[in-house]
Amino acid sequence: MSHRPLAFLLAAKPDRVEPNLEQLRSDAAQRASRFWAGKSAGSQAKAACVERIVSAWSNPKRVADVVGALRPEERAVLAVVRRYGGFVSGTLLSRELLARGIVKEPKPGEAYSRRTDPVHDLCANLLLIEGYRDCYSFGYSREYSNVSLPSRLAAHVEPAPALGWKASAPLEKAPESTSLRAPAQLLVDLEQVARALGGQGRWKVNQGGALAAAVRNKLGKLLPAQTNDPLEPPDRAVLEYCLLCAMGVAQFDGAEGWLVPGQADSLAQLPHDVRASSCIRAWMTLRTWQDGIGAVPDRDNREESTRIDPGTMHKARELLVWALTRVAHSPCDWLDLETFLLDLYAAIGERSLSFYWHGYTWHPKLAAAAGKEQFPAGLERSRAFWMDDAGVWVANALLSTFVHLGVVERGRSGGPRSERRAFRLTEIGKAVFGAPEVQLPKSASREQCLTVQPNHEVLLYLDGADGASVTTLGRIATRESRAGVVQSFKLTRESVYGALQAGMTPGEIDAFLTTRSRTGLPPNVAHSLAEWSRKRDALVVREAVALGVGLPEGQLAVRGRAVGAGYVVASARGASKGANELGIGTEPVPAARTWQVDEHGVVSAGVLPSLVGLARLRRFAIQSGSCWQITQDSVRRARELGISVDQILGWLREHVSHGAPPLLANAIRNWAGGRGKVFLGEVVLLQVNDPMSFDALRRSRRLQPLLKGTLAGGCLVVAAEKRGEVAKILAELGFSLDAACRLDAEG
Repeated sequence: MSHRPLAFLLAAKPDRVEPNLEQLRSDAAQRASRFWAGKSAGSQAKAACVERIVSAWSNPKRVADVVGALRPEERAVLAVVRRYGGFVSGTLLSRELLARGIVKEPKPGEAYSRRTDPVHDLCANLLLIEGYRDCYSFGYSREYSNVSLPSRLAAHVEPAPALGWKASAPLEKAPESTSLRAPAQLLVDLEQVARALGGQGRWKVNQGGALAAAVRNKLGKLLPAQTNDPLEPPDRAVLEYCLLCAMGVAQFDGAEGWLVPGQADSLAQLPHDVRASSCIRAWMTLRTWQDGIGAVPDRDNREESTRIDPGTMHKARELLVWALTRVAHSPCDWLDLETFLLDLYAAIGERSLSFYWHGYTWHPKLAAAAGKEQFPAGLERSRAFWMDDAGVWVANALLSTFVHLGVVERGRSGGPRSERRAFRLTEIGKAVFGAPEVQLPKSASREQCLTVQPNHEVLLYLDGADGASVTTLGRIATRESRAGVVQSFKLTRESVYGALQAGMTPGEIDAFLTTRSRTGLPPNVAHSLAEWSRKRDALVVREAVALGVGLPEGQLAVRGRAVGAGYVVASARGASKGANELGIGTEPVPAARTWQVDEHGVVSAGVLPSLVGLARLRRFAIQSGSCWQITQDSVRRARELGISVDQILGWLREHVSHGAPPLLANAIRNWAGGRGKVFLGEVVLLQVNDPMSFDALRRSRRLQPLLKGTLAGGCLVVAAEKRGEVAKILAELGFSLDAACRLDAEG
């Protein structure tokens, strides 16, 4: 569990923010000057007003007095912005101020006046910095621009207290059936996806980092969809991948993606509430996965759209999180889904959350949306259409996505015709959405979260598992089941070999299973682990042998030992004799030096290339017609296969007839990651051919402040900005400045 409270989920982390006084109009500068410095008989020019404002800001006591003298509603607005970390979008600011009663929505027909608006006055007096408007208002609706709190004011403003949710009434009785996921269940899915992607090294991505179809299909097989469950998130594996990208575990460029070393392990070590908070923050930024829709492209077709606009989706997610942060501070337990949707509509309004989308995987039948076409124009008709559109998205996000993330528990009552859905926040959800005031209750840690059975099956109880248990078990066992609080894994020789290959020791595997198992480690399982470890370490090294590939069956096989389909290991002498009898060519030892390579990396393998040489070329070069070429991409792929730079250069030395060009060898080292550094730029060079004059100038105290240093014998580097001064001194000393620069000829 975390030892310090989580941050408010919607709190931003802006850089130091200060008003740009240079962009103020003259009249605005005069108003702000009167506010901060009082009336002045001095100049009213913009520059003088700006100087008075800066002078007032440099006095902390003056800043504190100004903030303390504000009207109560103005101080309340600043407190709200402070709660949001110093930056809040206009949409959230308007909803927050209306919910707190700081401002009121104008009535129909009533003109909106900026003069009585506290936000307008705060922006005009530079107590808030006004940004762009992220939602344009129509009619009489109140909407604001994005605003920021200047850094110099933050220390003088206390954050506003939490805002509760008093609208939705709790259910009179608990639902008949419920469904929730343990916090570790999501971690298991994330760990499995990360492990599958890590096994590929690098994978193809489309625009915006979206997975290519082939990679998406592979992950889909890893996490197959549960049958007859419309509330399971669509394209679940893509959701896990997008979360990994948003949390920095995976990264991508224009063509490929890769895992960041160590980030997956760091994510697993986080406490459950910290990891869940990170997942919700990541979810709010997702572009290539949408709730109730699934995987979507980063670019869309306006004529036949396949997604909701990402900007609109981001704003909708912010509003839903805003509502749930209020629910987390309310005493209510189970909330009826449809009642909550109606209250959400009343709290945020139709224009704040509007999609016009109907392609959701789960479309609940809401009573408030029934017969929407028959309603006359007005509030009731608008609300019915909203419930059948944006309300359906909210339902998918709540009962599908958030349940999958482990922050919401869903419930169901009634039959097929009278079905009622409900939800409530889990303990983790209350801590995440209610932060920093609500904290996760401390519970006794349960290290024993496994049961190892004699048939080598391991049961993982996710309700008591921590991140270390999940990741370690995923390294040493293969996953059998895909759903449920209790999931099964299987210990196999291959899975144990993989863990040993990844760096675990037999003692670590045995200790983990022994200490985490509720029933101990069965003797036969312990014996299997020891046997598998011994067999992996029992390597046999054979010398002076030959490998036969693709030989005719029944002829050379009698003189050697088959090690696979079409492969035979035999003595070098016996293999040579058998090859002569069959008229089969053999590879010379050492390899024939027939390659030609130039500084461009183009390799010619000769008329009769060596089979071993061609096999090696395929590992670190790209074929182009009858030639091969060593490129940056080919060297990078070779490194991903575990081929070192020394091995590549060693292969070149074995096969190249006259040695590899030194420039190409340097390029290969640079491409493999050991990037060499050079300077390529302009310097002011002072070349003195006479040794006595050079020594005198080099040691001159008059010139030393103007020089950068010595480049070579007879060459001094002059500071570029001091060139004219050096030329003047040299002329005074009687030197002529028209000598030609002497360079040594190359070679």
